[in-house]
Amino acid sequence: MIVNTEGPSNANIFIVGEAPGVDEDITGRPFIGASGRLLDTLLSQAGIYRHECLVGNVAREMPRNNKIGVYYLDSKKTIPNESMKRWIGELEMEIRKAKPNIVIALGNTALHAICGEHGIDKLRGTVMESTLVPGVKVLPTNHPARILRDWSAFFPTIMDLRKARIQSAFKEIPKDKRNLVINPSKDEWITYCEFLLNDPSVDKISLDIETLQPGSHISWFGMAHSFKDAMSLQLIKGRTPQFTENEEIEIWNAISNLMESGKKFIMHNASYDASVIFLNHGIITKNIWMDTMIAGHTCWTEMPKNLGFMASICLTVPAWKHLSGQDMGTYNALDAANTFGIAQFMEKEIERLGVYEAYKRTMNQLDPIMMLGLQGILVDEEARKKASLDTQESIGEAKEALKIFTKQDINYNSPKQIQKLLYVDMEFPIQYKRRASVHDKRAITTDEGAMKKLSSITNSPLPKMITKYKKATKLLTFLKFKTDEKGRVYTSYNPTGTDTYRWSSSENIILPFGPKNLQNIPQKIRNIFTPDKGKVIVQADYVQAEAVVMAYLSNDHIQKKLFKDGFGKTDAERKEKYDIHRLTASLMYRIPTKDISSEQRFIGKKLRHSLNYSGGPQVVIKELECSLYEAKKLIELFKRANPLLESYYSGIKQELRQTRTLTNLLGRKRRFFGRGDDLYRSAYAYKPQSTIGEMLNLSLVNLYNKHGEFVDILLQLHDAIYVQCLKKDVPIVVGYLKEEMIWPIKVNHEEMLIDIDFKVGKNWGEMELYE
Repeated sequence: MIVNTEGPSNANIFIVGEAPGVDEDITGRPFIGASGRLLDTLLSQAGIYRHECLVGNVAREMPRNNKIGVYYLDSKKTIPNESMKRWIGELEMEIRKAKPNIVIALGNTALHAICGEHGIDKLRGTVMESTLVPGVKVLPTNHPARILRDWSAFFPTIMDLRKARIQSAFKEIPKDKRNLVINPSKDEWITYCEFLLNDPSVDKISLDIETLQPGSHISWFGMAHSFKDAMSLQLIKGRTPQFTENEEIEIWNAISNLMESGKKFIMHNASYDASVIFLNHGIITKNIWMDTMIAGHTCWTEMPKNLGFMASICLTVPAWKHLSGQDMGTYNALDAANTFGIAQFMEKEIERLGVYEAYKRTMNQLDPIMMLGLQGILVDEEARKKASLDTQESIGEAKEALKIFTKQDINYNSPKQIQKLLYVDMEFPIQYKRRASVHDKRAITTDEGAMKKLSSITNSPLPKMITKYKKATKLLTFLKFKTDEKGRVYTSYNPTGTDTYRWSSSENIILPFGPKNLQNIPQKIRNIFTPDKGKVIVQADYVQAEAVVMAYLSNDHIQKKLFKDGFGKTDAERKEKYDIHRLTASLMYRIPTKDISSEQRFIGKKLRHSLNYSGGPQVVIKELECSLYEAKKLIELFKRANPLLESYYSGIKQELRQTRTLTNLLGRKRRFFGRGDDLYRSAYAYKPQSTIGEMLNLSLVNLYNKHGEFVDILLQLHDAIYVQCLKKDVPIVVGYLKEEMIWPIKVNHEEMLIDIDFKVGKNWGEMELYE
């Protein structure tokens, strides 16, 4: 059935989608199915009345099998067939006749038809001119069908539609008339630096650098003192300096005077830019007033943090990220100017949401994060060599065992070959990846979870043999890395890398030496990382931290008493009398804690970790390698032993229904944009996980600020801080760690304390308890 555009002919807003679906095909009206109902919700939250808009699609008939590709002659959907050409012509006539103030293009099909562009993720939220009808203003955004598949697109789409509502008040297409000075002379640059330094009207300065790799050499340096005014200086072209040595000295002296003056600086990902400037030129940025990436993470935790995305939410500017590699000067200047504009928006957003204290807590982490990124850790080359040889031997033994068992010699790093072995040759039941939606195609998998499940249901040793081989080959990859000339490796910490405010770590681009993510190093090879000569490593690790927080949040008096009574006790005493996993098993099996076997304790531990945040049977099967029946029975026992968890879950659901916002025990708010079971599990985990993550970060910052000259921080990992010191100073350092890491938190009119375990060792892997 033909589905035509509907709505008032004098509408200021024309909404254009892709094509009719099943419901639209039946009724002959656009956007009335699931996508249409979601569109109504989106428009309502954006303050747009659908009945005041023209609403239609590019294609006027539902495509065969609901696949829009049938209307194109190429796989990239850039060459329309005759039907699509005709419909695009009809759309052009409708736009010309209606003369709307703005067209909202929903998805790639509408974007390409109206603007000749592809790439909705890069262009959504920008205001652009139509190529189909020149002079008409267009704002592309996500199609509702995409949001139904990926709920993370919900929030940015609402923000785009709010922008469209504002733009619908007038026809003019915003022009980018900013004052960008590209590649000035040395004297012009120095004059600009002096203006920024001395003019009292310049309160804040945004900064952005472009770098060449390897070495993170600064090729372009951009600064802006307003959203409209920016300057970008090219320092290197290719690998050729653009100034003499003396000229560069003058340039960097001017930059140094400015950055060390105390003027307020704005950066996006300051830990990178400020670290590069310090490492290459010894310049310290004394006052980083705002990191817009941290601001975005504080306000919209689940959303992307890149500059292009944030500009699409905060600003009305043309897309500019495509200029990278084409016009680097303009690209760099726009980065600086847009960072300034984003900061202006985010300052108000932080205040509106009431998250300033949380934002400042994260900003305070920048100094130790930069220090850790530039300091690195030593590698014991002899230990690494031995670990590599041992691992290669294990790989050989595992592969030989597989060859004997299967009577085949295949590549066990090839998923396709493993799939053939398991599902064709061995006729094991096929395992599939978990789908985000029932509409998604089922994908066969041989991942670790599949291996555990196959091991349980087939009783064959083969899945475990394959897993052993793959773990050994993966372990070898952790051992293949380069060190710098000092024998050190480095990692880069990111305070915005997780939804729970724990730091993530990744490859250090500035100093690209090491196995990239030190937080993922397996325990088996941590012995290759050592302290500086003459020192030892001290580990301070929160004890059963998340379980403690959950006990207080769920108001479980039995568990709270256990943790209170066990606080300050030795490790041996805690394991014997105050062990949460032994208690869990005791409550499940209804036998005294002293009679709990090691196997029952293991089950209690795995269930506590799997079910505290309402995991399902599949999680238990993966952890315990048991049958579905056994998993369900164990879940029943765990729920019976922890009846107050359900009350906690109900309370979280109520908070989400009211405001979609949760606040952890340190006052940090997080708004949740997801839906369904994944939303709830993430929400159940938020308060305990983010509370511990923030406790660790606050403790590390205080340790760095108060005792940084004496205590040398090495690593931050999960719930632990690692430092190095002389062996004779261990008691003093342990005292400092206790002082900064153990502090009370109010929970339901009670004070909660979380204990610490200490370990000391000659390397990261071989550490002994320190009582």
